[in-house]
Amino acid sequence: MVIGISIVIVLLLLASGMEIGIAIGLAGVLLLLFHANIPLSVISHEVLNAVDSYSLLAIPFFILAGNIMMEGKLADRLMDFFGSFMRTIRGGLGIGAMLSAIFFAAISGSSVASAAALSKTITVSLQKENYTKSFTAGIVAVGGTLGLMIPPSLTFILIGTMVGIPVRNLFIAGITPGILEGILLIFMTYFISRKYNYGYKNKVKLSEVSSSFWKSSGAIILPVIILGGIYLGIFTPTEVSVVSALYALIVCVFIYKSIKLVKVPGIIKESIYSTSMIYLVLIGGSLLSFILTRLGVASTILTFIQSMELPLWAFLLLINVVLIALGMFLDGISLIVILTPLLFPVATGMGIDPIHFAVIMVANVEIATITPPVGLNLFVISGVSKLEISEVVKGVAPFYLIRIFGLLLITFIPFISLWLL
Repeated sequence: MVIGISIVIVLLLLASGMEIGIAIGLAGVLLLLFHANIPLSVISHEVLNAVDSYSLLAIPFFILAGNIMMEGKLADRLMDFFGSFMRTIRGGLGIGAMLSAIFFAAISGSSVASAAALSKTITVSLQKENYTKSFTAGIVAVGGTLGLMIPPSLTFILIGTMVGIPVRNLFIAGITPGILEGILLIFMTYFISRKYNYGYKNKVKLSEVSSSFWKSSGAIILPVIILGGIYLGIFTPTEVSVVSALYALIVCVFIYKSIKLVKVPGIIKESIYSTSMIYLVLIGGSLLSFILTRLGVASTILTFIQSMELPLWAFLLLINVVLIALGMFLDGISLIVILTPLLFPVATGMGIDPIHFAVIMVANVEIATITPPVGLNLFVISGVSKLEISEVVKGVAPFYLIRIFGLLLITFIPFISLWLL
């Protein structure tokens, strides 16, 4: 009942045009005012506590690295490279576009940033080879979601900070699920392209492949630095975020010279703004979650589920349904910040590995970004491609089922997430 009231309050505040972080925080304050047994002093305490974490320092630097790479047109270079050798099969350019989306997701850490960076490049390239606008939009929107799963993932940083799981372990756990999701999306892209006769079949020119590889090598090396540095224990996630930002700056400004030095302050300013928005949601969500936890919502949920005597598979299925349903109305960060403190005690109480459960949550958030009516990627692609939301949704629809299939594999086969740990 309390969760339902909270969600209604948040949705009403959002409908009034209020920023989502403020709306969530205000919902928490309103609940606090109606429960005199919780002192008002917790507001200032939770505001400070929400952002007082070393791991959270990684967020602004990963955002900065993503913005530099987006402004530096590294997505264009990736598209040229993957397209240069994938054109040997019909629909190959579509597969190359999906590979570009997946690869850029692995170096940006953000779903929205990936979609925004790739949208224009992929749209122009694919429409020259008979791909429809809606299908092209679907590739970019769905491919960009993997930025939430493949390290460096901002969602894993948030979850790890909130529940005390080492972010390094979460990053490693996200590698195989991200690759699995990418393979499924590539398969679906190929299947649809063949079915509707999209794209052309061209001969590979080794000179073109070699040239495009060297031109894109600066972008290709970055995931190796990030994943290798973390997996080998050379860098912590926070340290590697700084390395990523410096590397992106050097590559784009001094090597490729695709960004003029005078533009860097503007990129930094935009990154600070994006970081502030995330921190605002984190502060508001942490306050609301704290109030709900103090009111015993987590223990009530656990008691209720245990009384239902659900088998583990049914509980996991229920969690997925709830997360997808809530994802229709809340953006991914809000979903994580509000529900993580509530659902993790329930999941661990049911005997689920917390790292596996974190991956399940992120897989659901990925789907939320392409689920109407609030799916952020849908609006980003609509804005860049000038397509109606309905057309973008039409392009995403064929991929939606394969994303659900991937979610079920990740949910019911913990080995996928845990074997590298």
